[in-house]
Amino acid sequence: MSSPSPPPTKANLLKMIRHSRMELEDVIAPISNTQLETIADPAGWTLKVHLAHLAVWENGVAALLRRESRYQAMGIGELVLHHGDFDTVNEVIRAQMEGLSAAEVRRMSTQAHTAILSGLASWSDEELMHPYNEFQPEKVAEGDTRPVFGLVAGNTFGHYAEHLEMMRE
Repeated sequence: MSSPSPPPTKANLLKMIRHSRMELEDVIAPISNTQLETIADPAGWTLKVHLAHLAVWENGVAALLRRESRYQAMGIGELVLHHGDFDTVNEVIRAQMEGLSAAEVRRMSTQAHTAILSGLASWSDEELMHPYNEFQPEKVAEGDTRPVFGLVAGNTFGHYAEHLEMMRE
């Protein structure tokens, strides 16, 4: 029998984010910049690209929390609006991040994480349960009534877990 999920409160969300972020940092910290740039998964994504990918999606959530366009903040606005295919989006992000150094990606990751925590500071539990489409101007958000809480969770600790599994392999 699995343990029940914590209730969707900002305090629990922050706890989950902090815990999973520490896990991510524990994996990344001992890895050299050279290793970040050279160790790759079977799909060809280096550890650096995995970390950059997470940061780009976190930047999108940070923009959402500021009530700005998340896709514009990610640098993929037009692509998402016209295609809506996240495999294509992720491939564009991968290609954009390849040219960055590991040191730049580490900074980007830290800044994106800090931006999410700062953005969450002003949100209440109630606001986090409002639908995503209330806060996004893009057509892609029309009709998307998922709570903001879920998008934050999915693009922080949920996303970390997904990539940590690949990064550990």
